[in-house]
Amino acid sequence: MRTSRAAIGVILALATLTACTSDDDGGDGFEVELLAGGDGSVPGPVRVLTAGPDESLWALAGDSSLVRIDSDGAAETTELRLPDGVNALADLAVAPDGTAYVLAELPDVGESSVYQVDGDQVVPAFGVPSDGGSDSAPDGTDAAGAALGPVADIAVDPEGRVLFVETHSPDGGVINSVQQVRRVDDDGTISTLAGTSEPGSGDDTGWFPEDGAEATSQSLAWPVFVSVAPSGDVYLRTGRSVLRVEDGGLTRVLGGDTSGLTTVPNTEQSAPFEDAVEALDAGYESVDDRSTFAAGDSGVLVGAPVVPAELSSDVRSAFSWTVEDAAGEAQAYADAVVDPDSQASRQSEAALYVSDGTVTTASVIGSVSTWLDDDTIATALVSSVASQETIVVTYDVPS
Repeated sequence: MRTSRAAIGVILALATLTACTSDDDGGDGFEVELLAGGDGSVPGPVRVLTAGPDESLWALAGDSSLVRIDSDGAAETTELRLPDGVNALADLAVAPDGTAYVLAELPDVGESSVYQVDGDQVVPAFGVPSDGGSDSAPDGTDAAGAALGPVADIAVDPEGRVLFVETHSPDGGVINSVQQVRRVDDDGTISTLAGTSEPGSGDDTGWFPEDGAEATSQSLAWPVFVSVAPSGDVYLRTGRSVLRVEDGGLTRVLGGDTSGLTTVPNTEQSAPFEDAVEALDAGYESVDDRSTFAAGDSGVLVGAPVVPAELSSDVRSAFSWTVEDAAGEAQAYADAVVDPDSQASRQSEAALYVSDGTVTTASVIGSVSTWLDDDTIATALVSSVASQETIVVTYDVPS
């Protein structure tokens, strides 16, 4: 599961968000609780944000900084030593036992398809990089030596099994690439959960398959990302939809395939979590790179591009943040994102909340969010493109 917006001027990580009226020091908005940062303790830019064991939060910052934030807000950063052939890291997933798996930034992946962290070293975990042709290591192949096309995303399920998105480019181009979602099972072999290694028909079925379509017979158009809920439910994010894998089939949970849809994020939404629309009637378009995608038991968080400076003043005010117990420059960072004269307001990412057949916007001023627990969302916010300092805050989904 990935989230990356390296050049974005805002990353909100852990914010316990409760709808409220701010105090006399700020305007109307929502109160968030600072977990970490604002004092130089959390580096940026945060490329990935994910929950770990024992109520911890883990982040991948810059090219090779691994950040672990305890439940009390104490942040510890490890500067990882990259293996030969790897220039930067691109993704992070943490297993229930605390094992951290990482991906190298394509195309310089070195000798392994997926790596893991051992102290301050990045060591091979499984897979041997191949050119991503139509041939794919068949199910049942031992993962350690399996020839794999470029791996674009990783996640870990509650049992500690690694899921990964493998890319196939039969004609050598990104445009016609297809992707499979695969898993390393308990016996160390690979199985396929969704997708094929052959191109599809070229129509919209890669985004909008019929409900119940056999997952392993459905062509999935690039880009595809994967996330696993604490319950074990597997979700896929495509360029225009979110799909759930269940009982060997695919079910669409976000994104419509007809005209006249309500576009999300709704830039006229009155406040966070308000004005929900039917998720299957929503016109959704994701960003191509790694962005917010986190499945929880109470819903799915998914990112969509937004430019805060282009929002109306009423909407910016409604989605502004008052940082409770703000340390250092934390409040100034949050204020800059909704200031139309600030560079930080020129690019951001909306965090959409999908639950019970509806979708609403949780935030328009972050660039990476995840679940901390069943009801609490974590979001990260970078101070500016220049300094890249990050704050980490938390907010609860209204019951």
